[in-house]
Amino acid sequence: MLRLIAIALYVGCASVLLTACSSTPQAVPFATQRPTQTPFPATATSEPLWGAARGQVLFNTMQPEAGFACATCHYPNSDRRLIGPGLKDMLKKAVSYGIGQTLQDYLHESIVTPDAFIVPGEPPYPTGLMPENYADIFSDADLKDLIAYLMTL
Repeated sequence: MLRLIAIALYVGCASVLLTACSSTPQAVPFATQRPTQTPFPATATSEPLWGAARGQVLFNTMQPEAGFACATCHYPNSDRRLIGPGLKDMLKKAVSYGIGQTLQDYLHESIVTPDAFIVPGEPPYPTGLMPENYADIFSDADLKDLIAYLMTL
């Protein structure tokens, strides 16, 4: 009797498997989310950058004539020294140096004539550390935008 039950189960399971395997599989519908729209990055817009936004791009762009980007040597959001001084809180720093210039004038001079005032540091910064050809590389508009960016730090 047990043998008959085992045979019946075997035949029943085999027929179920054969039926399942021989039929065309059906796709199981499931809910999918619609793709989200990805906004274009700021650099992909057709509007030209100017002011501090353009200055930030200039700060981070390698200038072939100098061999560096400003960001290669300066941390924009820290006081820590990288190669040159960190640029965070520029207004407080310029006032503490006692140079008697507006922040804009100090930044302009620091970019185009970097050895005119050497920022104090330990160890001391050597003269000639910063490229001295930025006046040739940057236009007046570039310098204004770069300074506008530096004043936001």
